[in-house]
Amino acid sequence: MTAIDSDAFRTKGLVHAGAVEFWEAKVPGGAAAVRTALANSGHDDAARLYETRFTPGSWYPVLPLLPSAVAAARLRRESVGVHVRENAAWLAERDLRGVYRLILSVASVEMVAKRLGSLSLRYFNFGSAEARSSGPCVAEWDRAGIPAMLGSWFNWCAEGFVPVALGMAGAESVDVRAARPVPDGTSHGVRTVRLHFEIRWT
Repeated sequence: MTAIDSDAFRTKGLVHAGAVEFWEAKVPGGAAAVRTALANSGHDDAARLYETRFTPGSWYPVLPLLPSAVAAARLRRESVGVHVRENAAWLAERDLRGVYRLILSVASVEMVAKRLGSLSLRYFNFGSAEARSSGPCVAEWDRAGIPAMLGSWFNWCAEGFVPVALGMAGAESVDVRAARPVPDGTSHGVRTVRLHFEIRWT
């Protein structure tokens, strides 16, 4: 696994717990099969992490999300991108009806769209988010300071999470356009990227 400061780049326990719950529902053999696949592919630390009983509000290393997504996708015979998008959509349904339900209490779909970038800061302890409106039913936001190895994974998460969130807020159709990650410097000795999203809805 790539060397990375596990204290500098962490995610909430509810993200890891959401991955495990999704595996139990969608992966043949459930979480046990994913742990076995991780161990067999040399990711012993990740396999041990997923034996944890995660506390939703506590912080855990983020990097194991990558090999675990690969392992789960292979067991499902899906691409990693499809798997991550579906897991993110499932997480949106769970969290926006639960712990983050107040996000949907704002007045408009536009306000929800603008808030989603900052919502991601509640899931991860790194980076920054900026949002703006660029026309009727269009919002854009940037997510900066993302470790480069997580760039594609973050894009897939947004492509899964955002349509569900805006649909729950009242949008009829949602299109998320994720730009290719661009270099954004370094943080804690790790190369970082900036992500840009354009969101359109009706």
